[in-house]
Amino acid sequence: MEHLFKIAIWIFVLSGCHLTSSKCIPTDDDWVLDALQEEVKCPPDLKLYTPTYEKDWAKDILECIQKEINGTVKEECEDPNYRIEQVISMLKNVSPDNGTGQNSTNSTCEGSPVKSFQEFVTSVKVILQKIRSGKCLTQNEEKQKSTIRNK
Repeated sequence: MEHLFKIAIWIFVLSGCHLTSSKCIPTDDDWVLDALQEEVKCPPDLKLYTPTYEKDWAKDILECIQKEINGTVKEECEDPNYRIEQVISMLKNVSPDNGTGQNSTNSTCEGSPVKSFQEFVTSVKVILQKIRSGKCLTQNEEKQKSTIRNK
């Protein structure tokens, strides 16, 4: 019985090592959004275009988010710890595979619901999780296809 327990622990440890070596693990950058939400002070009546995630328009949605943060949030909010700049930098490193990333940004933004700053940041977190999980699914599908081809 003791051996089975040790084997189970080793299986757990080794499978955990495999998972942490994957590129699909959430990044450490998520703390920046938490800090933005907690430390940046915006007027209570500030409203921001808040897109929802749509797989085929991920680049456009990300550009909309960057536009709102780099424009309205930067101009209207107090940011003593420069969290806005950190979020902008983090968002530049997110590269979704879908969407045009071109002229549809204005219609994507202006057609989006208008929400408070806190709701906006919460939505951004959800969108980034979906973009990252979509990339993980795509990577896993590619691994499965290559495994099938190699057989």
